[in-house]
Amino acid sequence: MNHTPMRSRLAGTIAAAALATAGIITVAPTLPVANAASTDVAVREGMFFVKPAEDAAAYQPHMNRLLQVSALRHAYHSGAFEQKYADYFNATEQQRAAAELSERQCYLAKARLSLAIMAVEGDAEARGLDIDNVGIDKSTTEQAAKILQRGREGNQALKDEFDSEGSNQVPKSLTDRTKLFADGGGRLNDLVKEMGEPGFKNPEYSAYQVIDYGVEEAFMKMSFAENQTPEFARTLTVTKADPLKMDSFPAGVALAEGGLNKVALELKFPDTSAPKPPAAPAEPTQPAKPEAPAVPAEPTQPAKPAQPETPAAPAEPTQPERPVASKPETPAQPQKVVTTTVTVVQGAPAPKPAPSAAGETQTTTVTVTATPQAKAPQEQGSTALKDEKSPLRFLLSLLTVGGLLALLGQWLHSAGLLPR
Repeated sequence: MNHTPMRSRLAGTIAAAALATAGIITVAPTLPVANAASTDVAVREGMFFVKPAEDAAAYQPHMNRLLQVSALRHAYHSGAFEQKYADYFNATEQQRAAAELSERQCYLAKARLSLAIMAVEGDAEARGLDIDNVGIDKSTTEQAAKILQRGREGNQALKDEFDSEGSNQVPKSLTDRTKLFADGGGRLNDLVKEMGEPGFKNPEYSAYQVIDYGVEEAFMKMSFAENQTPEFARTLTVTKADPLKMDSFPAGVALAEGGLNKVALELKFPDTSAPKPPAAPAEPTQPAKPEAPAVPAEPTQPAKPAQPETPAAPAEPTQPERPVASKPETPAQPQKVVTTTVTVVQGAPAPKPAPSAAGETQTTTVTVTATPQAKAPQEQGSTALKDEKSPLRFLLSLLTVGGLLALLGQWLHSAGLLPR
């Protein structure tokens, strides 16, 4: 049987848009040349009849990520259908199940992409929706189905507008948009019903997972070639699962590998891809200047407080050691020193010193006092005595000194201080 799902115009549009956003220059059937430097070619080239809002740049990266996932899921959907229709009447149960499950994951990816396009166009409800959780959470899926239904109605209104103008040539981009929204919306409506059924097992764990339900390599090569699946999309991780053993579906693996794909897509299409944001982030690198505070190493000057080490000078108080050394020595001298002061008056008998006690050392200080009587003769003498140069005054002075010495000697002898 002849089946040509891969040759559908919508398939060509999705592939071309995905190729453009992946940065690959290509010419898709009936589509213009894509600019490799752009990450929003689907918007800029008018694909899917997108009319971006003024602030669309903040939502385009997310749309581009979902576009890549949609392109790869579509490739597996096409491959599974080619495998099924290659020998339709003899197709195995596994091949038929693979085609059915591949279509479901492909259409769910189209639903998320349709909602992302509405967000780019400024739809408030679509922007407030957790699009990545559509098809996973029942409440979010129900809400998404209503929003997408409104989008489908809007698409039909646009087509009717072209028809009312008497033109039979509805823009291809609008036709592709209508088909995209229809496939996605139809799947959401069915999924909402399935989620309400008891025992339903949903194989969708991540918006970024891609499941291979057993498509032979030969059919995948054909699908990649005919759908012009972008190289970047083909680098995403694909999880293998048996369509006949959904009870043992590798949920953990699908969730983990879907997470890996999300990281890869965020690196390829970062939220900072908007023109203005990238310039701002570069400036924050200036905060590297705070490294200059390494100069504050100068505050090590507080080492000056180390100067208080000079208080080592207080070591001078060790001087008290001197009194400790000198005082102990005085006790070592048991002898007492007795000082006797003797005043000798000229012409008076020499006094005897007091006897010294045992262990005492006697020191005698002699003071000689001349009597003032000698002054009278000098004052009453002749003028010859008043003359300092006269021989008589000189002789008298000698006699006076000699007399004093004689008296002193006599006293010392009597005191026993001089030998006889």
